[in-house]
Formats: sequence, C-alpha cells, structure tokens
Amino acid sequence: GAVPLKPFANLPDSCTSNISFSKQIMPIITTNCAIRGCHVSGSIKPDDFTLPATVIADAVSGDMKNRVNWTGSNNPMPKSGLLTPCQISKISSWIDAGTPNN
Repeated sequence: GAVPLKPFANLPDSCTSNISFSKQIMPIITTNCAIRGCHVSGSIKPDDFTLPATVIADAVSGDMKNRVNWTGSNNPMPKSGLLTPCQISKISSWIDAGTPNN
C-alpha cells in the first residue's frame, strides 16, 4: 500500500480539496513525468503517462503515491526534482478520493 504523506502545513484548500484529474493532475503529470526520456511511449521507463488510463492505473496501484512522496520511496519521482508540496498534496488528495476521472 501507499505510504501516508506527512501533512504539509498552511496549504490552501486548492491544494487538497475538489481536485480535478483533467484540470490539475494531468497537467502535473504532463509537465513533470510524461516528458522525453521518462514516462512516454518508446521510453525505457514503464508506463506511458501521456495516456490518462495509465496514470489512473498507476495511482490505483499505490506506486505513484509512494514515488512522489519521496520520504516513502527508494526510487523517488520525478528524477528532475521534488514536486511542490501543493502538487504532492493534489496527487495524494486525488488518490485518497478514489482517483476519479473528473
């Protein structure tokens, strides 16, 4: 299972509530994960994150939450550097809400 995130202090509600997969999660994934050499078709990395269904499946498995958490993973992602506390909270909140395709 996924490692619970330590809560980040003083985040606005927009980082934790009413998270939209299409408007908030996919843009984070597209900018930080579905990039050349990483989670795109034909890359050496598994999972093509240009496909929304693949992103949802990876989130459901618990792997995504563990990897973006950094403190709970031995292979943290993205390799380019930490996501912001707000981005991590959005992903975590979306997963905790059942990964709705909204």
